[in-house]
Amino acid sequence: MTVRMILATAVAGALAAGSTSAATGATSALRSCGTISIAGKPWAIVAQGVSCASAKTLIRKLAAMPHPASHIYPGIYMGMRCVDGSKPGKPAVTCLSPSADKQVGGGVKR
Repeated sequence: MTVRMILATAVAGALAAGSTSAATGATSALRSCGTISIAGKPWAIVAQGVSCASAKTLIRKLAAMPHPASHIYPGIYMGMRCVDGSKPGKPAVTCLSPSADKQVGGGVKR
């Protein structure tokens, strides 16, 4: 449960930072990639060191997978490890490279 709370907080922070950056024109490395629809729900996508098109594709792929019991998606995606930070009714995914130079996040907007 603690892992979910930490992951959800990380995704929320990333989404907020991306939204703030887009709104204020700040030069943050984490940027908003807009919103996509997955299973009829709007997902906000953010990325750093990865193209927005690649970030959207990755989030679509991971969102279609069953939620891993360990909260960690098996495998490495574009050099990143990915975790499931979902809460009931609010799916979320965060990916981060070991060197933290690449990051992708996505979660259902409310």
